[in-house]
Amino acid sequence: MPTRGLGVWSGSVFCEIAEGGGILRMRARGELVFAAHPQFRPFIQALRNTECRQAQFDLAQITHMDMCGVGMILLVQDEAAKAGLALEFLNLPSALTQILAITGRSLDDRAQSLRLAA
Repeated sequence: MPTRGLGVWSGSVFCEIAEGGGILRMRARGELVFAAHPQFRPFIQALRNTECRQAQFDLAQITHMDMCGVGMILLVQDEAAKAGLALEFLNLPSALTQILAITGRSLDDRAQSLRLAA
């Protein structure tokens, strides 16, 4: 399948979305905070509309995240589950990993990623 991509910059967060090789790849750069939630919608739409069966969400370039940002991450996980996608979060900050563990979400510490079995 050919790769197609989308980049959206607005306010404090830049959203990159690309499909290729059967994987939906998403990356956020900047601040994942309450004010950025409208700009986060392309991620949710991509999860709902993709024909891929796998998704990756890279958080390596997130510079700041508030509790609303954590909620957005959990929303991505929930939407991926609804779409039947195998989801992998890449480059989770250790503080976020600890918060997600408290929520009871499935963590794979060896790979430094959050995995959701489809």
